[in-house]
Amino acid sequence: MSSGAAKSTLLLIRVPHDNTSNAAVFEEFLDNAHGLFEEQIVSFEVLCLHQHIYLLLHCPHHLKDVLSGQLYAKYPFAEIDEVPEYASVKILENGLKFAGTELKLKRSDLYPFKTYKHFDKSSVASIFATLAKAQSDEQVWIQFVATPGAEEGEFGFGKKMRLWWRGRMNSFDMSRFFRTKSRSEISVKERKAAFEKAEKDAFIVTMRAVYFAQDEKMAASKLHGIVKAYSQFTEPDLNAIIASGLYKNI
Repeated sequence: MSSGAAKSTLLLIRVPHDNTSNAAVFEEFLDNAHGLFEEQIVSFEVLCLHQHIYLLLHCPHHLKDVLSGQLYAKYPFAEIDEVPEYASVKILENGLKFAGTELKLKRSDLYPFKTYKHFDKSSVASIFATLAKAQSDEQVWIQFVATPGAEEGEFGFGKKMRLWWRGRMNSFDMSRFFRTKSRSEISVKERKAAFEKAEKDAFIVTMRAVYFAQDEKMAASKLHGIVKAYSQFTEPDLNAIIASGLYKNI
């Protein structure tokens, strides 16, 4: 996934199966890397190819060494190698059909969805289990294209204005009249969650998923399974990850 004329690099990241580092370690990597991205676009990618799952990082070439260093600091036994670009329309020359979608937040990005902290076990286990079902002649591409968000402090003026406006709009949400919780309870939960989220450095993220299979119907069906796996991150009263449209062969 290349952006503009700037030279970019695709890194394959292999972490030992007996790795004991948890999701909190990767969160630390993101916190440290936030200031290193320099408003550049970086893509964290998951590729399922020939029934193997690969983790990749696509970044501007000048950030390769510093980001690799940050990863090695968190995962000392990882193997990081530069690899050729895999994303190409040439895949369609093999007769494969595709179905793709862009994943988005159901509500304003002021409100968080569930993170690994809300799960007793791995928060990505069900996603990898879905990917593991892909056939040898199928491929799955999942991309999280990220760029650092504006640093406004713990809760800058812009976010405060957005939260105030969302609060006003939410007061007219008729669905709240039919929930078991009172409107005031929901409002308190929203505000608390928004302030807690604002304490972290933010990234502006575009999430994409594409499934390649022998026919469009199969690709669309299996893509739906991947989107469904992300529904586990739904946080009631706050936010959820949903699909935004469906893209298929023309």
